[in-house]
Amino acid sequence: MKFKKINRTTSSEVIVQQIQESVKKGDLRPGDKLPSEREMSEMFGVCRASVREASRALTLMGYLEVFQGKGAYLKEQLPSGDDAVERLDRALAAGDSLDLIDMRNLLECKAVALAATRALPRQLARVGKAVGRMEKTRLDRKAFYQADLDFHTSLAEASNNEILKEMMALLASRMVEDRQDFLGAEEIRVEACLNTARQVHESLLAGDAQAAVARMSEHLRLVSGEIEDVVQGSMTQSKSARSA
Repeated sequence: MKFKKINRTTSSEVIVQQIQESVKKGDLRPGDKLPSEREMSEMFGVCRASVREASRALTLMGYLEVFQGKGAYLKEQLPSGDDAVERLDRALAAGDSLDLIDMRNLLECKAVALAATRALPRQLARVGKAVGRMEKTRLDRKAFYQADLDFHTSLAEASNNEILKEMMALLASRMVEDRQDFLGAEEIRVEACLNTARQVHESLLAGDAQAAVARMSEHLRLVSGEIEDVVQGSMTQSKSARSA
């Protein structure tokens, strides 16, 4: 196998593209084992973190299986055309709200870490505008959640990672559906969510990736707590109805 050395700014995206191209050409076949993480980083001329990011993306897209202690292998049944996107979409539809939070933690914390060093001024401005709309709509729960969604999608754009942006686009529809279920919840952490969103934006302006990740993790923890409260409440109501 021969791969081209690539620009570090878009390394993980291009790793994915080159591996997909190698599959199409027949240089890589179903069941083949990929080189080790160290070997891949040398072959592509990138850091090992970029190889790990590409590996996670290819796994989500249905191309790879990773076995602890053995390495990464191409699946025997590989996706074709838009099948990878369709499979991810089906997985999102099948998963529950807490599964969605787990996925958001993986993607969005990575997004803000990248945005802290890659975001363009206009992209940071878009994040700031979304936070401003969150402030103005804090008393209108539905409008607040739309502004919050804009905040998250603008962060994905600011990461300047095309794969991550596409995955966040798929998550966005599920995020909207889930939030509709929580419009009637009594304990909504609007002020706390707004405060952490402000802190994420401030950390990005300062170029502080570590602080941005910490604040985003806290922001998502608040959302997760809100979901767990509603789910727990639904379970309690269901048990009460059965015992009545």
